[in-house]
Amino acid sequence: MATIYVQPGSGSGSGTASDPYYYDDEFATAYSAAGSGGIIYLTDGTYQVGRLGSTGINFYNVDYGDATIIALNKHKAIMECYATIGYFKNARLKNIKLKEQAIGTQQSYMCYSADSSHYLEMTGCVVEFLNKSLQSYFVQTAGIRLRGCTFWFKTIGGCFNNGGGPGSIIENCTFRIDGDDSGLSSTYNQMFKHFDLCFYDPDNFTVRNNIFSFGYTANANLASYGFIRSGYGGGTFQNNCFHQDASSASTMPMSSLDNATINAGNIDLDPEFLDIPTANFGLRATSPCLSAGYLE
Repeated sequence: MATIYVQPGSGSGSGTASDPYYYDDEFATAYSAAGSGGIIYLTDGTYQVGRLGSTGINFYNVDYGDATIIALNKHKAIMECYATIGYFKNARLKNIKLKEQAIGTQQSYMCYSADSSHYLEMTGCVVEFLNKSLQSYFVQTAGIRLRGCTFWFKTIGGCFNNGGGPGSIIENCTFRIDGDDSGLSSTYNQMFKHFDLCFYDPDNFTVRNNIFSFGYTANANLASYGFIRSGYGGGTFQNNCFHQDASSASTMPMSSLDNATINAGNIDLDPEFLDIPTANFGLRATSPCLSAGYLE
């Protein structure tokens, strides 16, 4: 177990704070050097994530679960891609900014695995899906654990699926969903149930202390079907804020949760973000979400 440092670009380093390994050429070396339970710090800069042969590191079916990958300075290490952010498998990511650019033709998989032992943990990360023509997926059979993260979806839809696995938890996160495509195909209408964020196999999901803010207004079909719907089974939704900027929907957000266990504390109020256009999703001092979470 060791603490290793990585910097963007190509070259040869030693993995120390003063001489980090180079991401393009030496990330596998950094992982090996960190060892089981080690830490890999990403120094400031942009790190290209490769998929389908593109530039950068391809995380497809690569297991980095024994080490935690952390931005040395919060959100100043940026993982950027042009198709899929990464099929992270057994990943622990902390304080990293992940950004999918507004080009490309592939679906946006943050993680994907059908193996019952694979999980994803993210803490304090910022994730931006900016391609309006794509769908965004988090699929991890052994669990999705998201804490204190911010997600900005400008995509057609976002899907969270724990594959029936154990103990998925999403808490203290902010979701801003601006994606709204009136040309959504019948296939994806069915998959996303006419809305912009969904939970599949939610029986083992605990979703609490989150803000779900929806900005779409143009598509009455999407709006009329509600906000979040559980695809199969139940799930626990507790002390969350569900709010849409403007809507022709006839139902309140909580009523669009199919078969979910709706605990006390969910609200439908404007969270009062500081500045949505600049993605500043901090809360104003008057926000009804402050001190409104569930405490164990």
